[in-house]
Amino acid sequence: MQHEAIKYQVWSCPKCPRLAPSDDKTPRVLLAEDNTIDQVNIRRLLEKEKLEVHCVDNGRDAVDEARSGRYNLVLMDILMPEIDGFVATLKIREEEQAAGDGVPIIALTAYSLKAIQDKCRNVGMNGYLSKPMSAKDLRAVCALFCALPPQEAAEIEAGKLLPVLDEEEALENLGGVRPLYHELVDMFIGQAPHLIDQLAGLVQTGDTDATKKYLRRLMVSANTIGAKRLAHLCSHIQSSLDGGNMGDCAQWTAQLPHELALLTDNILLLDRDGI
Repeated sequence: MQHEAIKYQVWSCPKCPRLAPSDDKTPRVLLAEDNTIDQVNIRRLLEKEKLEVHCVDNGRDAVDEARSGRYNLVLMDILMPEIDGFVATLKIREEEQAAGDGVPIIALTAYSLKAIQDKCRNVGMNGYLSKPMSAKDLRAVCALFCALPPQEAAEIEAGKLLPVLDEEEALENLGGVRPLYHELVDMFIGQAPHLIDQLAGLVQTGDTDATKKYLRRLMVSANTIGAKRLAHLCSHIQSSLDGGNMGDCAQWTAQLPHELALLTDNILLLDRDGI
């Protein structure tokens, strides 16, 4: 998944966010960052999301802490003393091979060059997050791996979380013609299940050209009716396709039926009598 402006990219994640490995169910994040200002900033953003955060300032301590198995997610700066984030990740992955389990690791970096991205992937990281980062991008990445609490309505209105359906924006793009909008919504709901089924089958067979064709149709239609979250998920699939990673495509595609169900529920609440 690649966010616009390349603020973050995630290559692999579980189909559902993992619950915390503890009785209190509070997700735990290991933050490995040696820059004091960045560490304080990121920690406070994470704590605002009700995450339990433990900080270390070098790669060696990050390896020791990750060994405990207490964490849902590791945020790993790539440039640290003792050992850097790349070497620390390699050591963590080597130890995990014997245990048969793996903690997600996201690189923290001020460099989004392709060479850095490739190195992150090659050492076993799940993705990267560019610094400086916004609270929105940090939450988006964490939500892929940790079960976060719902956001307050005010934060949603402020755009911190993509809406399932943005009727207002879609209507504006259609010149405010509500009957046309409702017609397009009904057409989308009639066609989307078939498109999603086709996508799932094509991803399984590895037919990238046909997958891109059906994905484009789904993404454009979703954007037209204001199905923000579904369109965003399609962009994640597109990013994995562009990177040639069909395994990640399958993971993202498996989430489409759930997003469509949420969208359908929202569509049922539309005011069909409005002018």
